[in-house]
Amino acid sequence: MRAAAYVIVLFALLGAVAVFGESGGTLSTTEPSPPRTTVDQVAYVDLDGRVMTVEPDGRNPTRLSPEEGFYTWPAWSPDARRVAFSGVTAEAGSRRPLTLFVGQAGDEDAGEPRAVFVNERGFGPVLASMPHYTLWSPDSRWLSFMANTPSGLSLLLDDPDDDDEASLLLTGAPLYASWSANSEDLLAHAGVGHHFVDVNDDYAVNDLDILAAGYRVPAWRPRTGSVAYVSESPDGAGTLYLDDPAQGRRKALDEARGVTAFLWSPDGDALAVAHSGQVSPVSGGYVYRGVRLISPEGERRDVEIDQIVVAFFWSPDSEKIAYVTFAEGGEGLRWNILDVASGQRWPLVDFVPTRDQLSILVFFDQFAYSHRVWSPDSRSLVFAGGIVGNVGVSASLSLQETPKVLVLPIEPASTAQTLADGIMATWSPR
Repeated sequence: MRAAAYVIVLFALLGAVAVFGESGGTLSTTEPSPPRTTVDQVAYVDLDGRVMTVEPDGRNPTRLSPEEGFYTWPAWSPDARRVAFSGVTAEAGSRRPLTLFVGQAGDEDAGEPRAVFVNERGFGPVLASMPHYTLWSPDSRWLSFMANTPSGLSLLLDDPDDDDEASLLLTGAPLYASWSANSEDLLAHAGVGHHFVDVNDDYAVNDLDILAAGYRVPAWRPRTGSVAYVSESPDGAGTLYLDDPAQGRRKALDEARGVTAFLWSPDGDALAVAHSGQVSPVSGGYVYRGVRLISPEGERRDVEIDQIVVAFFWSPDSEKIAYVTFAEGGEGLRWNILDVASGQRWPLVDFVPTRDQLSILVFFDQFAYSHRVWSPDSRSLVFAGGIVGNVGVSASLSLQETPKVLVLPIEPASTAQTLADGIMATWSPR
């Protein structure tokens, strides 16, 4: 099977499930633990459904998940002390419920991870191979997550430090969410509506007079109380706004044409914005007509990406953007790098993603906040799949039968190193 056909098949698999698209007790007031200064580990899922952590050179592999069962989709807390993941336990019976766990990372004495949520029997995953979507608050205190419940696709909130049940915040489909920088507020985009969740006010949910269907994820500007979102007028025209709810100020940043996706640089100085324009959606996702950079004042920067883009991710130091395009000749996908200061761009490697890796790419504007592809030092990427070949050099996919977790330095002409056999991976935030 050629790589291009393989990508289309994977998109079709995504399109066949409900993704982001289709009450609890009192929360603890325990203060979060101080962060460790350096962790620099990769959490990945091996072929047997074990969630593992490992150093970037392959040393010290450690199992996080229970010994029996099949588990996946690890998500690091921002302080890198805990990892949330989901799976199917070894419980007897053919209808085993999906369970969300939180485990201690790098602590051999922590014991087995704790179950924080169990689906009711018969309620499946939010993606074909993702039981729950998890999104930690920036201060690592709260774990928000999406699950399929009797009410539908739901956004829930849990304090992993207590034994109370998770709190149901709202339901809707499709469903996306973003945390404020101070971890006090969530902005959820459910269906075409927007909902503001105040964590400090008994999780009060306020419906906002903002309607939009042509984008997915709101984006809180780092270190501020401002948030970017798209609002559409009754005639369908969309505008990208930067809104400061506390100050009551809203500024139009850009026209939102077609389907729009955007991510703030970690320093909050630039918003990377992509529009689909007239590009037709591929089953399960979209591709975009380039990426441009906009300042918080709405000024367009000179540096941009003028290629058809599948996904993009800011480096932690805000100096580079890793972006994915279609490889030349239709042989899979290609990692590329943009140096924001100089405008220099260079290709890295052509690859075929695993199904989970493809999910990260298709919904990159949500996964960029929860499952990091960049190393903490902004020097490497991690991803799962098979290497088609060096840039411009194709190879038979029959040589890539076993998916790999790969670490890829971002320097030109670099070589991806195999970390382990596996189906998905994410780097620790520090």
